[in-house]
Amino acid sequence: MRDGVARLAARATGALALAFATVGCAGSPFRSLSAQGCNPLPLRVEQDLLLVDVHVGDAAIAVIVDTGSSLSLTLRPQELERVGARFDGRTRTFRDARGALLTARGAIVPEVRLGAAVFRDVAVWESVHSDGWSPPVDAGHLGRGLLAALRVTVDVPAGTLSLDGPGCPLPAGTPHPFEVSANGWVTRAEVAGREVELVWDTAATSSILVSNDAPADATREPTAVVVAPGVTGRFATMALDGLPVDGLVGAEVFRQRAFTFDETRSRLVIGSPASTR
Repeated sequence: MRDGVARLAARATGALALAFATVGCAGSPFRSLSAQGCNPLPLRVEQDLLLVDVHVGDAAIAVIVDTGSSLSLTLRPQELERVGARFDGRTRTFRDARGALLTARGAIVPEVRLGAAVFRDVAVWESVHSDGWSPPVDAGHLGRGLLAALRVTVDVPAGTLSLDGPGCPLPAGTPHPFEVSANGWVTRAEVAGREVELVWDTAATSSILVSNDAPADATREPTAVVVAPGVTGRFATMALDGLPVDGLVGAEVFRQRAFTFDETRSRLVIGSPASTR
């Protein structure tokens, strides 16, 4: 149990660091985008994390799909070297899950391809970790800095991530209120009679509720939370300082259905349950 709790704490702390990582980097992280029509990509699951291949130049690189991150794309130092990235003098400083203070460098890559979607002159970041620690899957992250420019359908049951441009029909499903805030893609739910703000985070290996009175060993039974009509998640309760929202919607919820996020129109569409397909 403690190993699982440690992973939850690590992810929640990492989400907090990533959520504010674009401070000081104004404007779009890419010069231009070419995207048209439907664009489904193979999606695979490894240790409850969602991975997709991005193409940087001639290199195909597996990265974690991370809707909880405001960054564009982070890549490991060896990957940045392999693709010939040009470091541009930008830096960001953040704390990792163990509280270590780290600094990552910014770089520019000429082209990032996600299926038929092509981003040009993309500002990316170095993915760094403290000595002796690494996440469950050692890979870079694909964040909202790129994802938000497209309509995103995360369909874990079907094994696809669709990054759609103009001309692609909206997937069938039920509309649900969806907000775009400084903290990410947000939905509101009710827990014990109180409204809570939850961030949709595809890189959260479990769903989390933040509570200052959570037990230190986090052995409290999971709380069932209705995050949307017909969609219920089991949320672990944890004491986490500084997380600017009430919780994270994580892997257990994303396994249930397809979820379509359209940031430009503040629109969320929830597909049918996996069991009924």
